[in-house]
Amino acid sequence: MSTSTASDRIARPSIARPSPAAVTRRSDAPPAGLVVEAVRALRAAIMTGNLRPGQKLVEADLARDLDISRASVREVLRTLEGERLIELIPNRGPSVASLGPREVDDIEQVWAMLTGEAIARFARNPRRSELAALKRRLRSLRTALSSDRGIEAIDGINAFFWYIMQRCDNAVLLDVVVSLLSRLNFLRAQSLQDTVWRKACGNEIRAILSALETCDPEAARRAAVQHIASTCIAARSVALAQDAERGDGRTSSGLRLLPVIPLDEYLDRGLAKNSARPNSNRRRSHRFDQT
Repeated sequence: MSTSTASDRIARPSIARPSPAAVTRRSDAPPAGLVVEAVRALRAAIMTGNLRPGQKLVEADLARDLDISRASVREVLRTLEGERLIELIPNRGPSVASLGPREVDDIEQVWAMLTGEAIARFARNPRRSELAALKRRLRSLRTALSSDRGIEAIDGINAFFWYIMQRCDNAVLLDVVVSLLSRLNFLRAQSLQDTVWRKACGNEIRAILSALETCDPEAARRAAVQHIASTCIAARSVALAQDAERGDGRTSSGLRLLPVIPLDEYLDRGLAKNSARPNSNRRRSHRFDQT
């Protein structure tokens, strides 16, 4: 059991509690409802950067912040471990999952290959009703992107792609991509708090839909791979900012939202050199120490 000083308690990041409807009358609410609300609250704290990658989580603190029992906290942690947002390491306890630039590279390669193929297959003969459904999803996504609601934007992007992948009649493909993106979602959500990245994302999804509307498989594939490359550039930007801040001797408590490197600055520094080649299948060898 850990002890904390007054300064630790003041500095510790806040976590939004579950809604009053779920916690004010605990005896009237099913336990599952409490856990679902707590999962949402802790997931949001991770994906918005209020809890930093690698930060150790203390069950007693989480139980107090979320107003749930220690047993419910463990269930919440197991759920988020399944989403790759939490790491449960024996004899070390839970901590927020971390992801470095190299891991982002690896995810990008597989994600681009699988999603590009799925988009190209769908583009061969999409139905009018399917294109209309994708247009509705794009409109919802643009609404989320018009603000700084990173989590809603991620949900909107995923909804657009999941709709297409579910029509490829390959459950394994969908499961693999979902698992890959679960590891990347917290970096994606934080990058979308930057207005430049949000604008680029909306334009890229629009380009994919345009290629689908013209039934052009190769154009659709290129647009999808370009979006994935851009997304991973943004994710690496966040990861690099986190690595830099972890190296300055600060503690893991009292964390502010990490800054995202703007798109123009990132490209000017040459950090996205290899990602700008969406048709390249060779292993990328980014160098992140350039200035």
